[in-house]
Amino acid sequence: MKLSKVITPFFCIAFLGIAEVGHTEHRVYFGNLHAHSKLSDGNSTIDPGEAYRIARVEGNLDFLSLSEHNHMLTGDEMASLIQAADQATSSNFVALYGQEYSTINSGFNHTNIHNYPEAIPDWLNGQYQRVFSQVLADFALNNLGTTILAGFNHPHEFATDYGLKSDYNGDWTGFIRDLDPFVQLIAIGNGPADVNNKSFVPTQNERFEHRDITKGRWFQYLSHGMHLAPKVDHDSHSPTYGFRVATRTAVWIDGTFNKARLLEALSSRHCYSTEDMNLTIIARVGDGNLPGDIIEEVAGDSIAINLSITDSDERAARYIVNVYSGVMGSENVAIRVEDLRRVRTGNGDVSLMLPTETDVSLYYVIHIKQESSDPVSGCSRDDAYLAPIWVEGQIGDDWPSDSAPYASSRKSKVYHLANCGYVQSISSKNLEYHQDPPEGKRLHKGCPR
Repeated sequence: MKLSKVITPFFCIAFLGIAEVGHTEHRVYFGNLHAHSKLSDGNSTIDPGEAYRIARVEGNLDFLSLSEHNHMLTGDEMASLIQAADQATSSNFVALYGQEYSTINSGFNHTNIHNYPEAIPDWLNGQYQRVFSQVLADFALNNLGTTILAGFNHPHEFATDYGLKSDYNGDWTGFIRDLDPFVQLIAIGNGPADVNNKSFVPTQNERFEHRDITKGRWFQYLSHGMHLAPKVDHDSHSPTYGFRVATRTAVWIDGTFNKARLLEALSSRHCYSTEDMNLTIIARVGDGNLPGDIIEEVAGDSIAINLSITDSDERAARYIVNVYSGVMGSENVAIRVEDLRRVRTGNGDVSLMLPTETDVSLYYVIHIKQESSDPVSGCSRDDAYLAPIWVEGQIGDDWPSDSAPYASSRKSKVYHLANCGYVQSISSKNLEYHQDPPEGKRLHKGCPR
C-alpha cells in the first residue's frame, strides 16, 4: 500500500498540516474528559487544583479535563480554571480545561468544548448553529494554532439532540457542515455522576467499579456521515476523579506526552474507549495510520490492520475481535463483518485485512471483547471500541444535464435509480448514467435509499 493522505480538521491545519503519515511508535495514555469542581455544580469543597491532584494521585489518570457548565462560569472563574490547569500539568499528567455547553432542557443536550478560553454566556445556550458556525469558527480563524475540540455528552434523543431539531430542523447537511469540524468525540458511556450525592467517596474495595459502554447512538451518528471517535465519561461531581469507575478514554500519542500532543491526538480522533482501566491496544493501520484517520487514497483492495493487545494483570484473557462496516451517509448503521472475526488468548497481536471499495466511502469500527476475571473491577467481561477508520471514495461532481433515470459504477454489478443516495458516493471516474437499465447489472436492493 502506498502512503495515505489523512484529512485534518480545518482549525488544526495551521500547525499540523496535511502530511504523509509514516511509521511511528505510540504509547497509550488513559484519562477522563468530563468532570466538575466547585466552579460549577461539583462538590462545593473541591477546587480545580484539588480535583486535578485527586485524578493524578488517587485516580491514576494521565489526564483530566474539568468541564464546568458554561452558564455557571464567570470570566474570572474561567481564568482561574485555566491557571489551575496550567499549574497542575506536569511531565506525567495533563490538566485540560473546558466547559459543558448548553442545557439538557428543551432537547438541546450538552456538549463539552475543550481549550476554548472564554466562558460561553448563558444566553447562547441551545444556539448550536451560532456557537459552532460563528463563535468557535471565528475564534479558530483568529487564533490559528490553537486546538479547539468538542465532544457530544450522554446522547439521548437522536432526532433532537445538539440543536439538530431546534437549529437545523433535521437538516443533516447543515448540522454536519457546522459541527463536524469541531466535534470529534461522542460519549458511549457516562457516570455515575453522583449529582445527588456529591460527597460520596467509595471504600477502597468499592473503587474502580465496572461500568458498561454502548455503541447504539454513536453508530447512528456515524451512519449519517459524522466523524466521531468514542469517549467514555465519568461526569464526576463527587471527589472521585478517576477511581469511581474503571472506564477510560485512551489516547495514542507519539513522542513526548504534553498538552499540545494530547489535544492534537484527540482532535485527530486517535483514541478508544475501554471498560478496563489498563487494557492497552496499539493499532497500526496500513502505512502508519491510526484509527480515527480519514484515509483518502488506498492502493489495492484492502488495508492491513495490526492490533497489539496487552493487559498486565490479565495475561491469560481471551480476546474476541469484531469489525463493523458501514457506508458513509447511508443512514444505515454499520453491521458486523463475520468473516473478520478473530479470537486469541493472552497478550499478543491480531492481524486483519479490511476490504475497500474505490467508489464508495466506507468506515470500519473495531470492537474488542476481553473475557477474564478482572482483579480490579471483578468483572468477567470488558469491552473496548476503537475510533473508526474512514476510507473515502471520490464523490462524483459531474452530474448529467439530462435526467437519466439510472446510474452505476463501472466496477460494480449493481445499478441504482439516479436519485439513490449511494450514487453520490461513486467516484467521478467510475460514475455512469443510463437511459435504460444497464445489461449485466442488477438493481440495488431497496433502491432508492
